[in-house]
Amino acid sequence: MYKPYRTKHRSASAFTLVELLCSVVVIGVLTGIALPNYIGASNKAKQACVINNMHQVQTAVEAWAVANGGIYPPMIDTELQSYFPGGGGDGITPAPGGPTNPFSSIKEWPVLGSVADVGLERLKAPTDIIAAGCSEYSPIANVYGSIDTYAVRGGGYGGQVIASPHGTLVLSNQ
Repeated sequence: MYKPYRTKHRSASAFTLVELLCSVVVIGVLTGIALPNYIGASNKAKQACVINNMHQVQTAVEAWAVANGGIYPPMIDTELQSYFPGGGGDGITPAPGGPTNPFSSIKEWPVLGSVADVGLERLKAPTDIIAAGCSEYSPIANVYGSIDTYAVRGGGYGGQVIASPHGTLVLSNQ
């Protein structure tokens, strides 16, 4: 007697191996597209934070100069630190910490730099190395030895100074 071939009816709630593999491949491709964009956006956000920290240094330096007859601070000491957010603004009571480094999440005071000419520094290619996320303050004296200008630079991703459209990004009173 002839028996017709019976097909098994599969359950509507199960996936085949091909469907599962296709899903995994699609998720992998989407991850491959999204991950570089996320990393790039994360680095841009950290660089924006460093630029904000540079602005905090500039604001503190300008406030110090207003309180000291237009002369800029020769170094980063507790007197200057009092003009950072959270400080007394009196030249005595320092802030509890410097700006937060976005790469390490640690509060760091700016380091003393060695920029001698703001105009030339702005035209230079951004090849100098500063610790990633760190701000650098360079007091610049005139021919009489009085500190009448300054430069503030910041370290971006990989420690390279942050670039501007024409060279190195330098905040200054010039």
